[in-house]
Amino acid sequence: MDYISKWVEAIALPNNEARSVTAFLKKNIFTWFGTPRAILSDGGSHFCNKAFAGLLEKYGLKHKVARPYHLQSSGQVEVSNREIKIILAKIVNVNRTDYHVGIEELNLDWAEAANLRMTQLNEMEEFRLHAYESASMYKERMKFVYDKKILKWEFNSGDLVLLFNSRLKLFSGKLKSKWSGPFKVVSMSPYGAIEPESEDGTQTFKVNGQ
Repeated sequence: MDYISKWVEAIALPNNEARSVTAFLKKNIFTWFGTPRAILSDGGSHFCNKAFAGLLEKYGLKHKVARPYHLQSSGQVEVSNREIKIILAKIVNVNRTDYHVGIEELNLDWAEAANLRMTQLNEMEEFRLHAYESASMYKERMKFVYDKKILKWEFNSGDLVLLFNSRLKLFSGKLKSKWSGPFKVVSMSPYGAIEPESEDGTQTFKVNGQ
């Protein structure tokens, strides 16, 4: 499976030995798509052996072995394998003697996929614009729902207000109040920020009025 495009290239092999794996890479991967920068695999014996190491050295490739149960490195492969197994279970016969037919039915063939392109390239720009408009509409709806929950407070110069201490919301003390003050409002901006003065009246600071 390609790391970027998630393209899966699958064929039926007679066995799971190193010779079959190296032959598959040379015939079905290197000749069709070129040599990759690196190959990421598990620590199976069909990948960690002298024949596979010789193939890597010949083509100048790096071999990265994924750690077991590490979803960040092998999670996508596990998901693809699970989907392939589900499809094969519905296609192959009870004796499981026609795996090669099932693989062909998966439509994982490069030539077949190229001939049966579902979307024309000249339609891609239209799809991009549609996706952009859908994302913009979704953001507008989320903003509308969020703004409905916010109460708009109006303060005037000279009002006395209490200041909420957000730190005590995370680290609360039983005998401590989450509010301090009162503070005297000196001015208020049209965007909701207010400027109260300190309790001793020596300095002012800006806070969110919401």
